[in-house]
Amino acid sequence: MLRRTGNQLTLIMKSVRNLLLFIFSLLFIVSFISCDKDEDKIEKDRKSLITGTWSLYASGTDSDKDGRISDDEKEYAPNDRILELTLNPNGKGTIYENYSAEEETTTNFDWEWFGEEAIVLSSPNEEEPVRFNIYMLTETELAAYGGIDDSDNVLFFEKKQ
Repeated sequence: MLRRTGNQLTLIMKSVRNLLLFIFSLLFIVSFISCDKDEDKIEKDRKSLITGTWSLYASGTDSDKDGRISDDEKEYAPNDRILELTLNPNGKGTIYENYSAEEETTTNFDWEWFGEEAIVLSSPNEEEPVRFNIYMLTETELAAYGGIDDSDNVLFFEKKQ
């Protein structure tokens, strides 16, 4: 059996301590750097999901208060009513409305994320910005509520191809 002197044990303990300190420092740096990339990816994914042209197909309210809006609680938009929301990656957007051949309007606005679950639309035609809370966002569907009248009525959009 090998016997170590006090100086040798002290030297080994210092080496182990320095090695552990180095490993923990390296892990801290790697986790710090990777967290920043994850946040950038989430922001990029969220922005790429929401940008595009969305066509209104229904609206609804959670009338039975079960936390979701079922198909029975949705009112589907008539075919002759067109409402399209376009959100561009540069923060610009348009709302196109066509309820009949004579009632066609286009409104331009600026938009930005407000926190994690809402977007804000600002237009020179409106005195105050309009906030829409995101109820659901996927690659093909957007559902939002709020708006000018701060309604609980959820608007359902499908992404145009």
